[in-house]
Amino acid sequence: MATPLPIRIVETFIDRVRYPVFVIGISSYLPLMLLYMLFGDVIPGPQPSIWGNPLEMLGLFLLLAALPAYLLMCFIVAVRSNRVSYVALESLVDAEEKINFDRYRYASYWPLAIALGIINAVASNITWSTLIFDSGQDGFVASICLVFGQLVAWGCIGLILFFNIQQGMALSRLGKLVRIDLFNLNSFGRAGLNGFLWVAGALALTTLQALDGEFRLDNYVDALTVGIPAAIVLIFLPIWTVHSRTRSAKTVLIGEIGEEIAQSSRSFDNDSLLRLNALIQRRDQILSLRNWPMDLSIFHDSFFSCSYRHWLGRGVR
Repeated sequence: MATPLPIRIVETFIDRVRYPVFVIGISSYLPLMLLYMLFGDVIPGPQPSIWGNPLEMLGLFLLLAALPAYLLMCFIVAVRSNRVSYVALESLVDAEEKINFDRYRYASYWPLAIALGIINAVASNITWSTLIFDSGQDGFVASICLVFGQLVAWGCIGLILFFNIQQGMALSRLGKLVRIDLFNLNSFGRAGLNGFLWVAGALALTTLQALDGEFRLDNYVDALTVGIPAAIVLIFLPIWTVHSRTRSAKTVLIGEIGEEIAQSSRSFDNDSLLRLNALIQRRDQILSLRNWPMDLSIFHDSFFSCSYRHWLGRGVR
């Protein structure tokens, strides 16, 4: 089971940098934003901006700087979170099954994901007709910056989306192997929530394009076309197998308790009453357990108790 290169780089970065998420965010955002401010014609000089409305372009370049930085931050959080989740989940897998489990199956195709992201940028996200590619005209360097920004942003989207889906598929396979614990299912649900949150955050950042106060639907179509299906897939992919097995486990257990209730004595002596009441309470308790490995405690952990550890601190290794 070979660890793919991007994961190895991120794990090394986590181990060697004290605040890896904060550092990667700042070191990604600032150079990109400086590049766009210097050459993107964001702030017009004596002559009007070639883009018409400088605020519109400022919003776009802010997005093209912030989005890759945000996605790389999410990547580091995901890799670090997966470390903890897999340690907990693999303890529920038999040793023989654990040996044969390949966590990074298909992960070697990550360059293809970057290529597909770049192809999507070239084919549908860059408005070529509005750009200037004559080196003798004003706006040539700014146009190059815009193309560069789109390629970087969509390359990052392709990479992060690929590894989130790949990890979701791995968790789906692992869900077939783990011993189902009806009282502790959150490790799978947390992975699904993390995938959803990075998509939701990325979609929220796209509103920077409306910095000039105008809403343009064309600016959001591609992001929504990719983001909404991705959010749905990333939520359900890692938890669907466990959900199905949880329902089956509950059905079997409730059936066994039902048989015990049917065979229990109906007499009113103390021992018989205690046994029958305990069985009924147990059945009701099992019935009340959720079928999905996700509850409000995951949101609490993600947004409050883990916020500093995941986004600023070194986190759990």
